[in-house]
Amino acid sequence: FDPSSTRVLTTSGDHTAKIWDARSGALLISLEGHAHQVNRGGFHPGGSLVVTSSIDGTAKIWGARDGRLLGDIHQPWLGEATFGPDGTRVLTASLDGTAKIWELPAEPTDPDPIARFIRCRIPFRIAGDHLSAARPDPRQCRTHHPPAPATNRSE
Repeated sequence: FDPSSTRVLTTSGDHTAKIWDARSGALLISLEGHAHQVNRGGFHPGGSLVVTSSIDGTAKIWGARDGRLLGDIHQPWLGEATFGPDGTRVLTASLDGTAKIWELPAEPTDPDPIARFIRCRIPFRIAGDHLSAARPDPRQCRTHHPPAPATNRSE
């Protein structure tokens, strides 16, 4: 359920997660983008974001109102992903026994800052009873570089 108990999130073996109206049972949004079965999912404490995790090794963050994919987090053998209680972190847990905490900005009214922030993040690794910052994997950093503005060459 979302925080207002008006929407329900389900996950499926058909590689999707779906958001349903809790009262009518009507499908509101289908979240499509995982390459394999979606194991888990949950709403952000503010209700405007959803996180899903899949055996494809990704956790994806979606806009809960429009279904737009905002970003993904890669971790081998991913089994779980959930928002922290204040919504500023995502915890991912892997079947290899490791877990990571991914810092996010506070929930904005516009999801674009989260999408930009997720493109390159610094995870924290939990190993036993120790928490430490991990170096970001360059393969996970998908910084978008807009094209350079056109210049007037006739000058």
